[in-house]
Amino acid sequence: MSKHTHTSKRIGMAWPVFLIILILLLLPLIGAQIRSVLARPNFVRGNSWRLVWDDEFNSSTLDTTKWTPLTGGDHYTPVTSEYYAPDDTYIQNGLVLKSERRSYNGFDYTSGGVSSYDKFSLLYGKIEWRAQLASGRGLWPALWLMPENGGQQFEIDMMELLGDNPNSIFMTHHWQDQYNGTKFTGPNFSAGFHTFDLQWTPRKLEWLVDGVIKKTATTNIPNIPMFMYMNTAIGAQGTWPGPPDKTTVFPQYTTISYVRVYQPLSQNNSHVQGRLSTTPHSVNLTNPRTADWVNWGLHNAASIDREKNVAQAISSYTSIGNSPYNESGGGGSTLKWTDGTPDIRAVNDGVGVVVCRANDGFQFTVPASITFRTLRVYVNVWRAQGQFSASFNNGNVLYNSVALNNSAGSTAGMYTLTYNTVSAGQSLTVKWTMQSGSGCIVLQAATLQ
Repeated sequence: MSKHTHTSKRIGMAWPVFLIILILLLLPLIGAQIRSVLARPNFVRGNSWRLVWDDEFNSSTLDTTKWTPLTGGDHYTPVTSEYYAPDDTYIQNGLVLKSERRSYNGFDYTSGGVSSYDKFSLLYGKIEWRAQLASGRGLWPALWLMPENGGQQFEIDMMELLGDNPNSIFMTHHWQDQYNGTKFTGPNFSAGFHTFDLQWTPRKLEWLVDGVIKKTATTNIPNIPMFMYMNTAIGAQGTWPGPPDKTTVFPQYTTISYVRVYQPLSQNNSHVQGRLSTTPHSVNLTNPRTADWVNWGLHNAASIDREKNVAQAISSYTSIGNSPYNESGGGGSTLKWTDGTPDIRAVNDGVGVVVCRANDGFQFTVPASITFRTLRVYVNVWRAQGQFSASFNNGNVLYNSVALNNSAGSTAGMYTLTYNTVSAGQSLTVKWTMQSGSGCIVLQAATLQ
């Protein structure tokens, strides 16, 4: 064997070794890139879920179009001893729910919490929640789902932790006066961040911790829209976590990196979740968080006021039927868009545009995409029954409301629709029509968030 041949073989044998070393050196960089992609909120894990709603808590203040900070005593666990103070819920490298020992409005402790009630609810899908939890005897951090209709027939506890045992969480499914709970013992959930997922289908609930299924339920599955409720309660004597004691260190913090909601990619139907409330409501139309609004005839019958200098998303307003429509208490039948300055509040008080003939009414359109949006429509009936419906631009009716009816007098209502589609660039048409009666129906205002 010549020297030249031997050297060539040694060089040829060195190439695999060089490649192995190069791959080992690049692995951390490749892994970091993969983790970066996986961390992006629009990335769909396993190619089976698509993101439809999220809050990454990366702004300077809480997004109040998505959440309402809790205030006062606990509405759902009134035997606890915390008062939800405004300054205990804030954004600082995530959403922070702070718990303190201090005298406040007659309470010995304060804490933080938020709710998506009346702003976002879901019916089926996947919720992913990443958080580092408060700990210490008496502390009780939790993420719940509660019925949007205000009932108590279902409750889903994605995660509850009793602070004196930060290595264990509880996952519970409630229906009527029954429940099924599972305890999972793992790492110290107050020492670092962990993900808590709920996968909810018409036939099954699955709870996951750090991507691993820890609980499954296949009976008594909730079939109504539910909203999210995140808080850190503080126990009292005789309650499940018990009161804090001398070992409890304050302040404590539950920090939430993000909340993400997904829907299955295989799901071919768009969603509209709706409800009717007849409790008087009003909305501040000058609030910059109100992304889009209109007022119908609140000043005069010749204008439809819209937010000034904003491309209006609520559009294509038309009447249904042949009867003239008028401003309540006024006259006229031609309405046009104007950049007006309307009354600062849209209130269920009967002021708006009116039709007074069965099967006639009003309709308008709003944009629709894969991201959930919330539309609120303020209406009124007087000696009549009104029906609210919504359909996407393919013509499929996806929501028919509970009728608003008063055969003898006047009743105000607010219809709240949370909706999304399977693709961008769609639209949703909503209709408010008079079904029966000798009186009239009124269309007052709408807001879109």
